[in-house]
Amino acid sequence: MKKKAKKGSQATPLDKRRRQGSKLRSPFHQLGDKVAWSSWKDDHLPDVIWLAIICAVRDQKERIEIFREIAEAARKEFLGEDHASPTHYFLSKISFDSFRKIVAPAIAHDDIRESLKILATVDAMPDRGHWRELFGDVAAKDEDWQTLAKGVALCLDHQSQESTDIRWLKIIYLFAIEKMVVPEPMAERFLQYPYVGDMRQVRPMIRSAEMATRSMFKGETDERVTMECEPFWAEMLACTRCITKPEDAKTEEDDDALKEDIYSTITELYEHFYSSVQNTNVDARLDSAFGISFYSLSLCLEMASLPSRHLATGRVVLRTITELAITLSFLRAKDDDAIWMQHRQYGSGQTALAFLKSSAGEDVPSHIDLEKLEVLANEDVWFETRDIDLGSWSKMNLRDMSIAAGRKDLYDRYYDWTSGFVHGHWGAIRDATFTTCLNPLHRLHRVPQPMKPLPSVVTECCKVTNQSLEMLNALYPSFKRRITKHY
Repeated sequence: MKKKAKKGSQATPLDKRRRQGSKLRSPFHQLGDKVAWSSWKDDHLPDVIWLAIICAVRDQKERIEIFREIAEAARKEFLGEDHASPTHYFLSKISFDSFRKIVAPAIAHDDIRESLKILATVDAMPDRGHWRELFGDVAAKDEDWQTLAKGVALCLDHQSQESTDIRWLKIIYLFAIEKMVVPEPMAERFLQYPYVGDMRQVRPMIRSAEMATRSMFKGETDERVTMECEPFWAEMLACTRCITKPEDAKTEEDDDALKEDIYSTITELYEHFYSSVQNTNVDARLDSAFGISFYSLSLCLEMASLPSRHLATGRVVLRTITELAITLSFLRAKDDDAIWMQHRQYGSGQTALAFLKSSAGEDVPSHIDLEKLEVLANEDVWFETRDIDLGSWSKMNLRDMSIAAGRKDLYDRYYDWTSGFVHGHWGAIRDATFTTCLNPLHRLHRVPQPMKPLPSVVTECCKVTNQSLEMLNALYPSFKRRITKHY
C-alpha cells in the first residue's frame, strides 16, 4: 500500500527556500536579530497553568463564560492600572484581596476549586503564597496530578483550541482594563469570540495578537514579565514519573513467500549471468552490472529474513541498495568501457588500501581476513603497479551522479534520511534509540528505548532493487524477473 505524502503542512517547500553557499536559509533569515523567538510550551504555558486546569474540567462554552467573568473582575479591580495579564507572574504581584477577586469566577465552581488546589503545592509557582492562603495547607492527590496533566496535554500545542481560548483571555483581559484598543470590526470578533466571524481567520488573529502583546509591558529595561518556567518543568519531572508505551512493529504476513520470491529471482539471475558470459577475461561491465544486482538481492533477502528490517540496520541497508541502484544507473547511462573499468579499479584500490592499513597495525580487526584482502586486491593485476585513488571513483558525488543518470528521484526519496543512520546524525539517533515520554507534565521529552522497532524497510529495498534489475535488463537483455511479493 502506498503511503501518501502529508498534505496541509506549514513547512516551506524546498523550491521556496533560498540557498546560500552550503545552507538552505530559513524563511525568517532576513529578519536577523530583529525577532526574539520564544516557545509557547517552554516559556509561556506554565505561566497560565491555572487556566489550563480550567480547560481540563470545562468544555469550551463553559470555560469561555468563566474567562469572560475573569476579565470583568479584572476590569472592576484594575481599570487603567498596569496589571497586565491573568498570568501567575502578574497574579504574584498583586495583593491577596485582588488575587481572590480575579480567581473568584473559577473557584465558584466546586470541581474547578478542587482541581486548582494543586497549585498551592507547586514550589515553582510565583503566586504559590496566594494559592496557599486561599486553600490552606493541602496535599495533592493522584486525581489532582491527572487533571493538571490533562490540562497541560490540551495546551501543549500553541494552536490547540484550549491554548487559543487561553490566549484569547489574555487579549480581552487587556481590553477590560483598557490597556489595548483595536479598530472595529476586529474588536467585535475578539469580544464575541467564538460566535462571530470565521474561526479559521479569528483563531490565528487571536494567537498573533497575543504574541504581539507579550512585550508590551517590558519597557526600556527589558525586565522579565513572565514566570521562570524551567523550575516548573523541573519540578514536574521530579514529582511525576515518565510514561512510555512499547512501540510494536507491524509483522509482515507471508514472509516465507517473499523470501522464496527473492531467492527465485536470485536463481534466475544466476542462469542469466551464465548465459551472458562470453569469455573468462576481466569484464568490468558484466561483473559490475551483475555484481550490483546480486548484492542488492542478497541484501533484500537479509532484510526479508532478519528482524533488522525493523531496526536502524535496515535503514543502512536501504541506503546501500539505493547507492547501488544510482551507481548502476550512472554506469548504464554512460556505458563507456573506460568508466566501467574506472569503477572496478577504484574498488580494487580501496581493497588494497584496506589491506595496507590493516597490515600496518598490530591489532587486526577480527572481521578482516588479511590473506583474502590481499588476494582480492591482486585479483586483476598486482596492485603494486596501480595508483590508489583516494577521491570519488566517478569524480562526482552521488547526488551529481543521480542527476547525470536521470535518477535524482531515487536520491531524494531514499538517500538523504537513510544517510543519517550511516553517519550517526541526531535525527537518526533520535528515531532509533529514543521514544517520547507520554507524560504531558514532562513536555513530551525523550527517553531511551534502544532497539526500538521501526517501520520495515523491506518494501523499499525490493522496489529499489527492482530498479537495479531494470538497468541490468537494459544492459544484458532479456531479464524480466522482478520481486513481486513486496508489500
